[in-house]
Amino acid sequence: MPSPLAIQSATGPFREGVDVFGDAERNQPTRVEVRFTMCLSFADLLGLLAFTPSLVLEYEELDDDEAVRDAVRIAMAMRELATRDAERTAQDALAAYHGTLHGHDVPPVAYMRRVGLAITRVFGVTA
Repeated sequence: MPSPLAIQSATGPFREGVDVFGDAERNQPTRVEVRFTMCLSFADLLGLLAFTPSLVLEYEELDDDEAVRDAVRIAMAMRELATRDAERTAQDALAAYHGTLHGHDVPPVAYMRRVGLAITRVFGVTA
């Protein structure tokens, strides 16, 4: 079972005309930059990348380190990590990675393995 997430935050300068990820977008309200440091396990990362609704990386994107980092950043913004649901998602993702979780909405093992390889390459953690 993963240990509780250690979360640190820091605030940066005010930003104008950017969306929530800092990308330029007109007519956006003024935002303050907030940076978080979180300690994520392989299973946490796998759950974020494979089980975040409306976030599906194509096989080609899994070869792009920046696309993988961006997907984790987007998934973290979309999901609440400090919950039992996040822990369950991480466990389910690891089970799918090992081929022991089945269902119509479970990604194929081959895809889970590709996501796992991308996580190991980009973040240096393994199952």
